[in-house]
Amino acid sequence: MFTLASLWMTREEEEFRREPIAGLNTQLDYALHEFEARFFDTAGKPAALLTAPTLTNEAATGLALVEQPRIRVFHEGKLWNIRAESATVPPDREIVVLNGRVDLLRHDQGTADRLEITASEVVLHVEPRVASSERHVILQTRLDRLEADGFSVDMIDDTFTLKHAVRGHYEIN
Repeated sequence: MFTLASLWMTREEEEFRREPIAGLNTQLDYALHEFEARFFDTAGKPAALLTAPTLTNEAATGLALVEQPRIRVFHEGKLWNIRAESATVPPDREIVVLNGRVDLLRHDQGTADRLEITASEVVLHVEPRVASSERHVILQTRLDRLEADGFSVDMIDDTFTLKHAVRGHYEIN
């Protein structure tokens, strides 16, 4: 009985450490369920994690279509959680086009500050960790609210730019 339990535990550990599937033939149409993709920066450190119920690859275009993507972007104590209705990933995998309503939530683990961004049709550049859209956007902190048509947020520098028709509501503590 002990031998059987040891064998079972060893198999579980091996499955946990198993490397990702290499050499997936992207010249075929396929669908992956409970999909997970990890993105790394140029130094090899984790930059983002994409999870989704389904990813389909269209061989003719090289586009990956993602249903209900959830993206976590990491950088020096800041965590961005991004949700969208769907996403498209082109063959170079350097950008993710987030379609429909897109919610971006930043947690600063050092200060517990939160920033909520609600937008649509957002383009996320994975390596520089920059998200942008030309559509209407709402930025909300605990007390303040900004609205604009178009924005860009740099997740590494923790800066954002509002483009046109900017309106704001600030509360003084």
